[in-house]
Amino acid sequence: MKHISYTRAVGQLYKFDIPVLYADVRFGRNINSQAELQKACISWATWNIENARYRIHFAGHESPNMPIQADTAKKMGIRNGFPDLWISLKNGETGYIFFKFGKDKLTREQSEFRDFLQAEGHKWGVCHTVDEFIKTLADWGLSSKHKKKNPFEQQTVK
Repeated sequence: MKHISYTRAVGQLYKFDIPVLYADVRFGRNINSQAELQKACISWATWNIENARYRIHFAGHESPNMPIQADTAKKMGIRNGFPDLWISLKNGETGYIFFKFGKDKLTREQSEFRDFLQAEGHKWGVCHTVDEFIKTLADWGLSSKHKKKNPFEQQTVK
């Protein structure tokens, strides 16, 4: 994944190991697929959530194109309807995120899985935008905790 440097309005140059996608989204670039949405959300979380590399995991359940791969994936434990992200929250709780692009809705299998998660007392969310993802994590107690300023957030110049 490409990384980029940005110059703020006050003329300071920042070099951060932040994937281009999240920076581009904050500067007005449109997201064109569910994969781009998920990458932008992970990019934000990597910068903002303490221990994100241990807390947030991709389920890795993209549908294989070949029947042999699909059979192997099922035997390895991949299940239809499983959420896109598994998130370890504080105090031993777990949260799950389903990403949907545009007007997409949960599939029947995803709705069944969501109902199961809710019945078991787990947190879950459906996110169509980066802002929904950020709000969902904040509602779960995973708001930005680092002391560094994120140069990609909009700031007022006096």
